[in-house]
Amino acid sequence: MKKKLLWMLAAILFCGAMTTSCGSDDDDDKGKSSDTKIVGMRIAYAVSFVEGYDTNTDYTITVTWTDENGKNNTETITKDFEKDVKLLATKGTEGTFIVNMTPTNSSKEKHDLGLVVGLIAKPMAANGNVSNDGIVVENIPYTFRGRTGTGYREYNHKSRFHFVNNQVKRIE
Repeated sequence: MKKKLLWMLAAILFCGAMTTSCGSDDDDDKGKSSDTKIVGMRIAYAVSFVEGYDTNTDYTITVTWTDENGKNNTETITKDFEKDVKLLATKGTEGTFIVNMTPTNSSKEKHDLGLVVGLIAKPMAANGNVSNDGIVVENIPYTFRGRTGTGYREYNHKSRFHFVNNQVKRIE
């Protein structure tokens, strides 16, 4: 259910106002108007808590993301997290999305982790429209139920991506 919800969020963010820009098919920059020229990345970050899991009781969740100014911000979250960021190439060509899931109640016999992490990063034109040239897309569920000692440990999700040659690519 949450996985479908996350993909719907992604679809809403990147459809309609963020469709691929129309314009000249000429690959030469001289043939492009200034508002359709690729100038950076549009990034959608999302973390969804899965219903029925005691994630907030058993884990501390911190999220680090790259903002519109190319700076990394970190915050602790206790509810679903969504950010839509327009990052101009002049302010940053690299992006980071890190989700840390740290156990907080190791004395509890049973524990739950239910989280879905999502990221979509696409090249963006000056008018805000996005292109499908070189896209980073991730949708990863972290769901675990168990007993202390069987998997009650820290989980980390890290995505690094960059904007190069008018494309967004994953950094391995």
